[in-house]
Amino acid sequence: IGLDSIERNARSQSSLINDLLDTSMIITGKFSLSKKEINLVDSLNSSIRSMKVLAEEKKITVSLNNYADIINVFADQNRLEQVFENLLSNAVKFSSNSGEIQIRIDKELSFIRIRFIDEGIGIQAEFMPFIFDRFQQADSSSTRRSGGLGLGLSIVKYIIEAHGGQIKVESPGLGKGSTFTVYIPEVLVEP
Repeated sequence: IGLDSIERNARSQSSLINDLLDTSMIITGKFSLSKKEINLVDSLNSSIRSMKVLAEEKKITVSLNNYADIINVFADQNRLEQVFENLLSNAVKFSSNSGEIQIRIDKELSFIRIRFIDEGIGIQAEFMPFIFDRFQQADSSSTRRSGGLGLGLSIVKYIIEAHGGQIKVESPGLGKGSTFTVYIPEVLVEP
């Protein structure tokens, strides 16, 4: 139990430092992407595996729909996996024990749409316009208890937009879960 706690705290500290470094690079214009052709479903599965222990601790099931097509995009694999892991981590953090997180991938117009659907605490309507702003957190005891600086979602938004995509969030309200939807262009041409 003690080693698990130490590992969890070390992971948390490392994440905070990385978020601060990424934010600094974004602000100073030094943030860059290293793009290559990658398989999007493989990246999603890799991110799910990296969040497995965190989800298992809360007995949360993470499922990815069976998507038959091979989806290759021209993108920065590490940065996209950072996006997926951030969204999964938040979904796990703010979900109740024994909950479920669904990841749904499909196509919408010229975009690949990836939805992260959780049954968690949800988001207040008043906070929705600010959710992707830096240093913003909903002021609830569960948010404060979960830690973080309020940088993760602003970094996620920046990375997705740097790939020519966009991100949206929906929530019916507190206690009713949330859905984060990532849109990645289906065909990305190297600049």
